Amino acid sequence: MKDFYSLYSAPRENASRSRYFTEERIKEYWKNVDFAWGKIEQGLLEKLNDEQKAFYHNEILPFWDLQSQVKRDRNLKLDNNLIKVWIARRVFDLGYDGKLHGSFDDNRDSYMRSDHAKIERIGKKYQWIAFYEVLGILADNYKIKDRYGSDGKRRFYDGPWDITYRDIDPSFTSRMDREKYPDDDFGIVNEGNDWYMPPKYIHWNKLQRDWAETAADLPNCMDCIERTDNKGEKWLYLSSSHIWKSPKSIGQDSYVYGRKEIWYMFQSFLVPKAKYQKTIKWLLEKEFNGRWLPEAHNVSNLLARERYWSPLSKKYDKEHGLWRTLEDSSIKVMLPAEEATGDLDKDESGAHFGYKIPCKKMFDALELSYADQDGEFRDKKGEILFSNLSPLGCMIKKEALLKFLEDNDLKIVWTLLGEKDAFYRTDGGEDIRKSLSCVFTLENDEVMMKGNLKIKDW
Repeated sequence: MKDFYSLYSAPRENASRSRYFTEERIKEYWKNVDFAWGKIEQGLLEKLNDEQKAFYHNEILPFWDLQSQVKRDRNLKLDNNLIKVWIARRVFDLGYDGKLHGSFDDNRDSYMRSDHAKIERIGKKYQWIAFYEVLGILADNYKIKDRYGSDGKRRFYDGPWDITYRDIDPSFTSRMDREKYPDDDFGIVNEGNDWYMPPKYIHWNKLQRDWAETAADLPNCMDCIERTDNKGEKWLYLSSSHIWKSPKSIGQDSYVYGRKEIWYMFQSFLVPKAKYQKTIKWLLEKEFNGRWLPEAHNVSNLLARERYWSPLSKKYDKEHGLWRTLEDSSIKVMLPAEEATGDLDKDESGAHFGYKIPCKKMFDALELSYADQDGEFRDKKGEILFSNLSPLGCMIKKEALLKFLEDNDLKIVWTLLGEKDAFYRTDGGEDIRKSLSCVFTLENDEVMMKGNLKIKDW
C-alpha cells in the first residue's frame, strides 16, 4: 500500500511522458490510478475505528508523503519559524526558568554575548541542547544537500562531520602545553633541554652578512632527526619543524631589532627497495623550497582516536590512498605518518591539538593501538613505539622502524627544507635569506646525508 501511495502521490506534470503517450492517454492513466487508490483507501478506512482513522490521516499519510518526496530527491522546504518555535518551547521543557536564570542572563552585556564568549547565557546553553536535538530529528528524516555543491544531489546524513557542527573533542584525555618556543621577559630564548629537542645553537655572535653567508655553523641535521631518550633508546623523527632564533636584547621587541633565524623542516617518505636508488637520484637533483613535496593533510572535523576506523576516516583514506606521486615524475612514495585529528575552530576546551599517527600500513604491521596519553601509540605488549610528545613533530622508536622497513621491503628517505635568514629591519640593510635543501636516509642503520647541502638565495 505504501508503494502504491508513492505512485499515487508522484508529480503528474511530467509522469509517463513520452512520444508514445498523448495528453488524453496520460489523463486516462491517472484517472485509473485515482480510482484504484480510492478503492484501496476506502476498504482500509472501513476497517478502522475513529482513533485509527485519525492516526492514519495525521501520522501515516504525512510520513508516506515525506518518504515519497525523499525517495524522489525532491527539495523539501522547511518552515524555519516553526523550528524556532519548537526550540523555544523545548528550552522551557528542559527546565529553563526566568526566575532562576533571568537575572544572570540579563547581566551579560552585549560584548559578553558575542560568538567568542567563553561564558554564555544559561538560556543559550539550553538553546544549544534543543538545537542539537532538532538537528538530529531533521537528519533522521531528511536528506542533505551541499549548499555549494555543483551537482545539486542530495544524500543521506552520514554523521556529525557532515555539517561541521562538531565544536568540541571529548576524546582528549588531558591538556598539553604545546608551546614550542617560550621566551622570558629578559629576552633569553628558552629552547629547553628535553631529550627530544635538538642541540642548542650558540653561533650568533657574528655580523648579519657574515653569519648569513656561513654554512659551516649550521645545526647538525642528523642530530635533529635522531634523538636518544633518558633510557638510552633511540628515536627517529618522521616529520619535524624547528626554529632557532637569536636572543633579543633586553627590552627590545624581537621583530623590531635586526635578528637572525634558522628554520629546519624535515619530511620523510617510504619507498620500495626496488625504487630506492631511482628515488634518491631524482631527489638529489631537486631543491625543496616552495614546499611542493607531498605533505600530510588533516581530515576536517575528525576527532582524536577516530583515524582508520570511523566512516569519515575511511572515506578520506579511500579517496587519497597510500601512495603519492612526486611532482612531474612517475615516482611514488608513501607518507609514514598522517594527521590524526582535524581542525575544530570552535573548540574552546584547550585540550584539542593536532598530532600525527603512523600510516595505515605501519599502524597495522606494528599492530598499534591508541595509548592512554594523547598522541602516543603502543604495540600489543603495551610498549610505546610512536609518540607526539615533542611539540616539534612525531617520532618512532628506531628499532621498531628498522623492523618494519625490513619486513615490508621498504626504505626511508628524509628531505630537509630549511632557511638561514638575517633580517635588518631598522638599520636600512637588505635582508639576507638563504634556502636550504638536502636528502638523508638510513644506511647500515645510521642516518646519513646523501649528496651535498644546497644553498640558494631567495
